[in-house]
Amino acid sequence: MKKIIISLISVLSIVGASILSNGCSKDETDNGTLTIKVMIENDINLKIYPYVSDYDKLDPVTSITVTPKTSTVSFDLNAGNYIVFGRASSFFCETGVQVKKNETVTLGLKGTQFVNH
Repeated sequence: MKKIIISLISVLSIVGASILSNGCSKDETDNGTLTIKVMIENDINLKIYPYVSDYDKLDPVTSITVTPKTSTVSFDLNAGNYIVFGRASSFFCETGVQVKKNETVTLGLKGTQFVNH
């Protein structure tokens, strides 16, 4: 009986250690990627805000000015909902986007509006 209990405790210890060592990885994140392909003739300033009420009163999560012609920019963001706001000298545009964990979302900016890719 004593051997059975000792064997059972040993097996449970091994299983417990295995579960703990495989449970989490420091490399895992809740991030995804937002890629924007810009296909316009003007400089445009892109700002990304969290999707909350009064987002425009907050500082953007990130922003960048993209130069003319075709450019592609990517942002590593936490998974969640965002508003992407673009302002050029002659127009502005905005759209909502959902960034998912370990996925890439691609938007295009063509003419004066965002389009899904």
